[in-house]
Amino acid sequence: MMKVLIPIFIGLLVVGCGQDNDDVGDSGSGGDEGDSGSGARETPEESQKELTLEEKKAIGTYELKQYGSTFKGVFLENGVYEDYVDGSKKAELKWKISIEGEIHIDTYGEFSVMRINKDGSITDIAEIHKDGQRTEIPKKDQDTWIKIK
Repeated sequence: MMKVLIPIFIGLLVVGCGQDNDDVGDSGSGGDEGDSGSGARETPEESQKELTLEEKKAIGTYELKQYGSTFKGVFLENGVYEDYVDGSKKAELKWKISIEGEIHIDTYGEFSVMRINKDGSITDIAEIHKDGQRTEIPKKDQDTWIKIK
């Protein structure tokens, strides 16, 4: 089943790339959370939040070689996830660590869910759909991304 979902997921990423994501990459206020609308800008010290241990573990570059292609994901400290296929940047998405310690990548209202493994790699384990339903990926179809940086 995962073999079918990966091309669909990649297709969603490519199609979604045309969307306007002005707030992606904003290292400031974190979007609408706590935004008073006053127009006041935070100082760099105020906008810097302390990263959790799980966030620190996730930050880095991961690689998956599959179907004759090389997929690369880069988790940045500012909550941006960069998606590459064969060296070509396909998308910039948002990521966060859930309460359960999982990585959630926002793919335009749906979420890819990944587990951080003890060896530093990450594994696709579930998808959360727009209606909030979570679908676990069968163990045999889970992909593990190797941390390269």
